[in-house]
This record gives sequence, C-alpha cells and structure tokens, in this order.
Amino acid sequence: MTSRAGGALVGLLAVGVIAGTAAMWIDFDNRVEETAAQATDHAAPLPSDTPTASATEQAKVVSLWIGDGYTAGSGATSPKTGESCVAADELGWTCKLDAERGTGFISDGHAFDPSNDDLAGRLDDLPATAPDVVIVDAGRNDLGVYGQSAVIDAMEKYFAQLRKVYPDVTLVQVVPWRLSQEEPDKAMTAAVINLMDKYDGYVVDPVAQGWAGAGKTDTSDLLAADGVANQAGHQLIGEKLAASLRALDLPVAVADPSESASSSPSGSPSASPSSSDEG
Repeated sequence: MTSRAGGALVGLLAVGVIAGTAAMWIDFDNRVEETAAQATDHAAPLPSDTPTASATEQAKVVSLWIGDGYTAGSGATSPKTGESCVAADELGWTCKLDAERGTGFISDGHAFDPSNDDLAGRLDDLPATAPDVVIVDAGRNDLGVYGQSAVIDAMEKYFAQLRKVYPDVTLVQVVPWRLSQEEPDKAMTAAVINLMDKYDGYVVDPVAQGWAGAGKTDTSDLLAADGVANQAGHQLIGEKLAASLRALDLPVAVADPSESASSSPSGSPSASPSSSDEG
C-alpha cells in the first residue's frame, strides 16, 4: 500500500510540474508576442491608394502624330506649340511626332530636306512601344501632284502596314486638307471613311465639320507669307483638332476641356522655308 506521505509527495510533485509548465508557456507566449510586435514595427508600409506623381505621369495617354509640316509644327514657334501638340495638350495627352515637312503618302519631302522620307519609308523608325492613339494627318502634299487613285492606293498600302506595326492602337485619320482649302474633296473623304472602316479607325474631316472650307475660316491672320500656318494658325488648328477628337468618344482618356496638361513632343520637324501652301 502507498503511504499517505508518499501520496502527498506525489501530489506535490505533480503540482510543481504543472506550475513549471504553465510558467514556461507564459514566458514562451510573451516572447512570441514581442517578436510579432517587432516584426510589425519593421514591416513595410501598405501601399497608398493615392497614386504617386510618377504613376500619374505613366498613366497619361501617349499620342503619336504622323504626317507632314502641318503635323510637325512648321511655322509655329516650336514643335510643342504646333497644331499636333496643342491638340494633345488640350486633351491631356503626351505628344510624340513622326512628321517631316513636304512629305505624304507618296511625297518624300526631299525639296525641304534630303533626309526626309514619305510615311511608308519611316515605318521602321516608329516607336517600338505602341502608343495609345495614333493620329495620321497627311496627304496634303500629294493632292494635286499625283493622281487621286494613286494617292488612295498609297494610303491603303500605308495603313495596311501601320496596322501590322500597331495592331491594337486607337487609330484616327484626318482627311487630307489645307487651311486655305475652299471646297471639300468628296472622293477623298469617301476613301478615308472606307479605309477607317476597314482598319477599325476614326475619321476627322475638317471641311465637313465646318472649321475649314469656303467661308468657314478667315485665313488672313493664320498663314505666314510663305503659305504655311503661323503660330496663330497652329493654335486654331490644334484647338479644332482637340474638339473634333473629343467628339469622337475615343476609347482613351481625354481631359476635361477646362483642364490643361503639359506635353513634351519627341522628334523635330524640318524648318526649311516654303514658297507654297505645303505642309
């Protein structure tokens, strides 16, 4: 039989074991909590819902304007104040340029700069990273120089190639025109509409939309002596282009008309003088 003293001793030992185990657990638990607290103190802060300036800048729509001297800003004080970048600024877009004076779908612009090339000849030099929207404002230097069917055929070939370079970009074509143009070219307009239907694009028609053409715009203060748009002309054209593009409800972000965004064009157009209304 087990004595009462032996039983008491066993009981005391059991109590001691339980108490010691409890003390060890409490100490372990405290150390776990301290470690967790230290980890929390040194943890990286959670990302803010407020975008940083760099993120906002990256989110800006990138626009690429392809064309000739009008597009490049010839006659303006700088490419940044030319019609293309004025329009991009109005829309809150970044402005990039692929534009050389005197060029077109056929015209190579060598009369202004021997290094110039027609639009198709510049395809390999387009930015490797696709922009969000491409606006092609060209063809005015082809009109009256080459037959209309030849110009339309060159346009067709160019847009087929451009779509291969940028298959998913939002595409806009401006119907070939001049600030001094008096009458609409219905056949050319129809050809542009057909092309943009084929290549899933949008059309801006300055004459049809009433900001160019007979009696629509007094050009006396908008053209320089050599026939190229001056700064006032580029400002007007840029504002009209922005309004027309905004009205198209493009699938890219467009700034509110009351907002103003700064843009920085890339590339520099030729500044060679002209003796005619060539872009």
